[in-house]
Amino acid sequence: MALILDCCRWLESTAVSVGIRESVWTYPIIESVHVLGLSLFMGLLLLWDLRLVGFTLRKIPVSRMWRGLFPWISFGAVIMIASGVLLFWSDPVRFYGNVFFRVKVVGLALALNHPEQVSRLVLASGYYYPTARADSVLSMPAASPVLGDLICHTAAPILGELMAPSMIKKMFAPQAVTPRFDREFPIGLTLRPSQIHAYSQDAAHMVSSAKALSGRYGELSCPVNILAGDADEIVDFESQAVRLHNELPGSTLDVFRGAGHMIHHLDPARVARAIVVTETQGTPKADAGHLAPA
Repeated sequence: MALILDCCRWLESTAVSVGIRESVWTYPIIESVHVLGLSLFMGLLLLWDLRLVGFTLRKIPVSRMWRGLFPWISFGAVIMIASGVLLFWSDPVRFYGNVFFRVKVVGLALALNHPEQVSRLVLASGYYYPTARADSVLSMPAASPVLGDLICHTAAPILGELMAPSMIKKMFAPQAVTPRFDREFPIGLTLRPSQIHAYSQDAAHMVSSAKALSGRYGELSCPVNILAGDADEIVDFESQAVRLHNELPGSTLDVFRGAGHMIHHLDPARVARAIVVTETQGTPKADAGHLAPA
């Protein structure tokens, strides 16, 4: 894995990667060509499959139809692969893996496998135990190869644009979305096909990743500070934060009363204090106070 990441870092520093990333038009053009190649390739293959099962164009002989379609299918495949390579080359480290969910998983795995390198853990609004999650199931098609690319380049950005306001509202609920987040959060960047694909992969693997780690939490030997909102509508407070706290006798549960999932936006100073206090003084005492004004 380290070798792959090193190769991605080397690719990222090349002139081609920098040129694509820093150009205003190059990346969108390559992305558009990639979508066209993917549509041509998948569309003609679908037409060919429908002919094979006798659903359409039954008067045209199969051999004749294949001779007509094959050059265009091959052309679409070449365009799709070439443009896909350039898209990956533009930002290989980012495509190598999405950071948000993996940060928590990596932190827990590091503390379990290399306890000598981890002095303390601060976990905020985390998902620690496998549960039935609709978002994980719904993300699987967009996370899959080929079909996922097609979804992420066509329907997903449109659906994301329509659903974004309600999803953001749910992340902050029952509190209101903070003015700064509402004003500055770049929704458009999160709807890029590459980002949608990365988020979908994270969501699709959430349950399996939590299952793989949850049986080993008892092995944690470092102090653990768990931060969570007791009104979280994304991750259940009782079955996640409280359960982890009960399983780790030396842990501290810092409850943000009346807060939802986005505690780091609702009270960033308090989250920062928890990190600083944990780093400098050891595990802080449990704080069950109310939220500071956002």
